[in-house]
Amino acid sequence: MDNKALIKKLKNKGIVFANGLTKNEFAKIEELYNIKFPKELKEFLAEGLPFAIYRSTPRVVAAGEKRYSHYESLFPIWNDFSEENIKKIKDWISHPKASLREIYKETKKDKIDFVRICSDLHLNSKKQIKEIDKDFEDFVNNKLENTIPVFAHRYILQKENSPVLIILQADDIYSYGNNLEDYLNREFLDKKLKLSSKKHNEANAGSWDLVKYFGFEDETRETLKNDSKQNQLFFDMVEKFPELCEKYSEDDLINDYSQKREIMLYLFFAHVFEVIEYKFQKGNKDFLKRIFAYIEELLTKDEDLAGPVRYEVLKNIAADERFKGIEGYFGEETMKAFEDACEYHKEIRKSLESFED
Repeated sequence: MDNKALIKKLKNKGIVFANGLTKNEFAKIEELYNIKFPKELKEFLAEGLPFAIYRSTPRVVAAGEKRYSHYESLFPIWNDFSEENIKKIKDWISHPKASLREIYKETKKDKIDFVRICSDLHLNSKKQIKEIDKDFEDFVNNKLENTIPVFAHRYILQKENSPVLIILQADDIYSYGNNLEDYLNREFLDKKLKLSSKKHNEANAGSWDLVKYFGFEDETRETLKNDSKQNQLFFDMVEKFPELCEKYSEDDLINDYSQKREIMLYLFFAHVFEVIEYKFQKGNKDFLKRIFAYIEELLTKDEDLAGPVRYEVLKNIAADERFKGIEGYFGEETMKAFEDACEYHKEIRKSLESFED
């Protein structure tokens, strides 16, 4: 990428740059933080080091609410070797793995959650706890790629042409760009790209893929590839089933979807399940016939969008005895997916029976 031209554009958007990092500084930084900058990030930082962004936001002051300008530093200042900044960057770098460790620790309080996280991370839940803990630490320390902070919660992997991931927590991860240049355009230069139909959700995230789609089956990971399909499906369902907006307003749903598009499809179908649950309890046959006819169509015609339906709708129905008799609304493909979901829960129960404290 043309770093000079890119930095010029970023400066015009209010980002302040210092001189680029030198060879000696790169060597010192990589040794200090035990990281290896990918080629594209290294070349970018050699051309210029971003350290602040110009903001204009409302703030409450003594005289009331006023709008005033300020500079915000959300970039890592790599060549600040003060003790305070070194600790800040080390914590920044360690955040994703620390978050995963915390989630792993919390899931151990619930056997079902623990069996599932073991399955997601390819850990053998039938081993003794101490052995599982050891396998988990081996995965985190030796198999899970280290991440490098770029801006706020945006991270890049230590490999060439890496995607940029937003890692809020280890179970709240999604991609913000196919590579560094794509990310910088989306974040700072062209906000419209955030809602474009480009396939920027398919992150070549290596072992982070296991965490990026936390809790989802392997087959459902493909569903995050096609952004335009998700947009089309979302608005199509809201239009065809206004009942989906009974609990949350359409504006709220659309706003949430716009903000977290990459993971919202799963959250949206979790909401679809809640509405189905409510309508089933109320005996609303018309809605159930229409929604399951639509689900049958999705399962039959569009494998890319079938994953969230299987996971958030049918697996939840299969796990809940209150839905006894709902199979009467299922089509052929829906019934197959439902039966698979029932088998999934049987396997979970078997794992729990053999689970050793």
